[in-house]
Amino acid sequence: EKAPHERIERAATEEAAAPVTAPGVGAAIKNVALFFAAPFIGLAYLITFPLVAFGMLVWMGAKALMKYESARKLARGAKTVGMFVAAPFIGLAYVVVVPVAALAVLAWMGGKALLK
Repeated sequence: EKAPHERIERAATEEAAAPVTAPGVGAAIKNVALFFAAPFIGLAYLITFPLVAFGMLVWMGAKALMKYESARKLARGAKTVGMFVAAPFIGLAYVVVVPVAALAVLAWMGGKALLK
């Protein structure tokens, strides 16, 4: 058994002796793709910035408004009405999605069983 410092020295010398390879063609293609994608990424940030700023203003305003009891009561009522309006659509989504998901799981498990 070698001492810990000998193992570290040996690992360091083996790592230093490893051959250095030049970046391949894949790295160059990736850099070119990023070069062409950069303006679109910047445009996405530019477009979403006002939306994020507006969301932050609404968030801070709602947080400040919740200091008042009447606003809290109004928010509870709005939540109840919103849930009442959304319930049929959520139920419809379950009725549509659950059978499709069940068939997908059944097909997947059947495919796995056939491949065995």
